[in-house]
Amino acid sequence: MTEPTSVPVPDAPPPVPDDIGFRLQARLEQLEHTADLTAPRRPPRHDHDRVPVPDGEHPPSDDPAAGVADLNRQLDVLRHQLEAAFDEIDERIAALEAKAAAASARADEADHRAQVASARAANVLAAVEALTAELDACLLTDAELEGGFDAWRALPDPWPSWTPAEAHSHA
Repeated sequence: MTEPTSVPVPDAPPPVPDDIGFRLQARLEQLEHTADLTAPRRPPRHDHDRVPVPDGEHPPSDDPAAGVADLNRQLDVLRHQLEAAFDEIDERIAALEAKAAAASARADEADHRAQVASARAANVLAAVEALTAELDACLLTDAELEGGFDAWRALPDPWPSWTPAEAHSHA
C-alpha cells in the first residue's frame, strides 16, 4: 500500500467557518490520510448515499484531484441543502410564533372581556343588593301590620312623593 499524498485541488473553495464545514473538512482530511486514492471507487450502497450532481457538471472520475474537487462540490450541494432546510425550519418557526402571538392576543382580549363582564356583574349585584335593602326597609313589622291602614299612612315614606296626575301630565 502506498502512502497517500496530498493533491492540490484547483479552484477549491476555502472551508466555511461553521461547525458543519469544520466537521466535513476534518472527515475529508481523515479520508485523505487513510484512503487509497488509487483504488477504484465503489458505488454507493444506498440511494440516500448518492449526492446529486448539479446540472451541467460531469460525474466523478478516477482522477484523485477530480475526486477531491467532486467531494468539495458535493459538500457545497449538501451545505446548500442544509441551509435551505434550516431556512424552511426558520420559516415554520416564524409562522408558529405568529400563530402563538395571535392566540395570545385573543386570549388577552378574552381575559379583558371577562374582567369587564365580571366588573359589570359586580355593579349589577351591588345595585340589586342596595335596592333589596331599600325594599326590605319598607316592610312592616308585626306591630305596624296590626295598626291597620290609618297607622300605615302615618309612617314615613322613603320614596319621593308623586301622584298619578304628575306621572301623566302633558303640559
